[in-house]
Amino acid sequence: MPDIFEIIRSFTDLDANMVIGYEDLHEQLLEVQHSKLTREVLRNADVLILPVVGTDDHGRVESSFSSETLLLNKEYMSSLPKHAKVCTGIAKSYLRNLCVELG
Repeated sequence: MPDIFEIIRSFTDLDANMVIGYEDLHEQLLEVQHSKLTREVLRNADVLILPVVGTDDHGRVESSFSSETLLLNKEYMSSLPKHAKVCTGIAKSYLRNLCVELG
């Protein structure tokens, strides 16, 4: 199974250029831009890749590589362009409903 570094490097080979929630790995991921979760960042996203477990029932995203709480609420999700894809292993009802509501 590939580790997180291999996955991120694979995405950078495809011109992905930003990660959120990996600030504890900043020195090991110098080839990508690190950012905080903001509406502006999401406005420019083509893909939002979440951990396998997606979000909890309140929109919190668990990250082993961040000391910050990442909350993916309606305000943030509405910032994604309509063409953006949301990828996760498990989409609980909170995330499914939000995606359906926002199209």
